[in-house]
Amino acid sequence: MKTDGKFGMTTTTIEVKSSTKPIRIIPVGDIHYGAENHATEAFDSFCRYAKDSGAYFILMGDYLELFSATERRTLAKAYADSDLRDNARLAIEEGLKTQLGKLAKKLAFMKGRVLGVLGGNHSYTFEDGLSTDELLAQRLEAPYLGVLGCIHLAIDYHHVRSAVWIWAHHGKGGTGKTVGHQFNCVDDMAQFLRGDIYLMGDNHGRGVVPCKDELVPYCDSKGGMNVKQHVRYLGRTGSFLKGYEPGKRSYIVDSLLRPNSLGFIEFELRIVDKRKRGGDFSIQISGRS
Repeated sequence: MKTDGKFGMTTTTIEVKSSTKPIRIIPVGDIHYGAENHATEAFDSFCRYAKDSGAYFILMGDYLELFSATERRTLAKAYADSDLRDNARLAIEEGLKTQLGKLAKKLAFMKGRVLGVLGGNHSYTFEDGLSTDELLAQRLEAPYLGVLGCIHLAIDYHHVRSAVWIWAHHGKGGTGKTVGHQFNCVDDMAQFLRGDIYLMGDNHGRGVVPCKDELVPYCDSKGGMNVKQHVRYLGRTGSFLKGYEPGKRSYIVDSLLRPNSLGFIEFELRIVDKRKRGGDFSIQISGRS
């Protein structure tokens, strides 16, 4: 797999007025919009759900059914050697922009609520140096992070702040047939990146696993010492590309891999108000697929 190799960081402040309403985070990626095996019905159902969810979104890469790294190298060589006329390149780029525009229109409800856009391994870089992933980020008025993003959520509750840290990578490995194997690479992130939620796409697996419970020492408002339990979450963010459809070709069929897990995962961040007990507040995270 070859991506742009970029690492980005971004921060978003979310003001919470009531502890009864959770903050919802939906990572979604590997849409492969325009593919022959695109799961149109499932994707349209997701859009209807997400539009009314009030959630924030993280886009995980591979938005269109585009070129692999090998195909991108072949195109770049053809451009450099003038094996493709300028008109041919223009036609390719105009077609891609049209397709991307259709996807951006379907995702327009996300504007102002996208925490970050990742770059995937199926992309295209236009003559002006802008990639399809970066262009989608522009269309949705969201920060582009590259293949790896660190997202800082500053939760403001009655003028007191706490933080949730999310690490998101388009994907690395994890194409094995067992569920455990699919999460091993996500777990590897948690070994050296400190955070609360760790996300990967790319392999089209889907699920949320709580893990890495640890005890964190702290001093309370009265100077006393205590410990609290910190739980971190691993997520594989699903797909909207079907693996098996009668009469249609797929690399999934060629390799006899497990079917892609269509859909998305979701997290809820709930405020636990401790002010009446002399504390501030904490954030309780839960996830589901």
